[in-house]
Amino acid sequence: MKFRAFFLSFSTLILVLTTGCEKQNNVTVIPDLPIDSIPFENNNIKIDFAADLPSTYVRDMHFFDASNGIVISNAGEIYQTKNSGVSWVRRYAAPDSIPLHQLFFTDNNTGYAVGGTISCLGNGCIAAGGRILKTTDGGNSWQIVLNDPAKEFVSIAMNSKHELFVVSNGAKNEIFKSADNGNSWTHEASSPYQFYKMVFNGERGFITTLSNKWLISNDNGITWNVDSSFASNYSNDIEFNDGVGYCFSNLDVLQTTDNGESWISQGISGASGFGVVKPLSQKSCIVFGSGSYSGGDFGIFYGAIWQLVDGNSWTGTQFKNTSFYSASFYTATNGYVASTTKLLRITVK
Repeated sequence: MKFRAFFLSFSTLILVLTTGCEKQNNVTVIPDLPIDSIPFENNNIKIDFAADLPSTYVRDMHFFDASNGIVISNAGEIYQTKNSGVSWVRRYAAPDSIPLHQLFFTDNNTGYAVGGTISCLGNGCIAAGGRILKTTDGGNSWQIVLNDPAKEFVSIAMNSKHELFVVSNGAKNEIFKSADNGNSWTHEASSPYQFYKMVFNGERGFITTLSNKWLISNDNGITWNVDSSFASNYSNDIEFNDGVGYCFSNLDVLQTTDNGESWISQGISGASGFGVVKPLSQKSCIVFGSGSYSGGDFGIFYGAIWQLVDGNSWTGTQFKNTSFYSASFYTATNGYVASTTKLLRITVK
């Protein structure tokens, strides 16, 4: 996941929203999070500085291992590191600085970056340019496989048949599919709802929107239906791993163990801002988001981390002068998170 500029414009507004999901609450709400600083270590997690980031707003990242990684930026740039972030090489720069939103690798060689920008005035939204890029050499070089000035591509996913899907916003919000590894794309469906994140878990696909609706497919993306039972605004991130799924939605973290048929609140209803969910196993998940507001006209939201440590209890900490934008784990216990201008190393104990 990953945070788009559109969301940053209403981070204050999102504080006054109330949870509207039809879900059960099975966990005690976490009290005010303790405030600490980085480097940080407790019995469950260790966080330390790894390196400087090449951009102040890293939208998404993918690390193959502890040394090799790719990041994309709000300025439409792609950077590569081969030494854990000690040095970065710029592999692509959009001449028009169109933002890139999501990075998606299907193997160690083949990956995609999607992006675009959109302007919403009054009752209409107009895209100002969008594109899909592809690499076949592990991020060393990138080529544009689709360029459309009328669309903002916001998310990309792969179904169980290894077909690619992307969702786009603009004058029309559309779903596209590629059956040839992203070389060509066909229109599949349209929606009145503005899209945010797409993900597949087996044959079932999920698309979150900026409205209180989701789109769900039960047939590998052939058909999409609106799920009206899931009433939650601003579902920022959704991810599945090892039979469980998590969604950061409407200032709460939700869990599913039945492939999205039902969602259970994890009791983090005090969370503000946005979240990046990273399920690491059936009993382990980390959520990077925002905590309390520092106050004042020019205050900031403290960065916060919540960790599921034993399958049914969460612990959390927030950090001053820190914001989390994206994360990538290359094992169930090791990964990185982009925090403002710093790359942080995460070790789960």
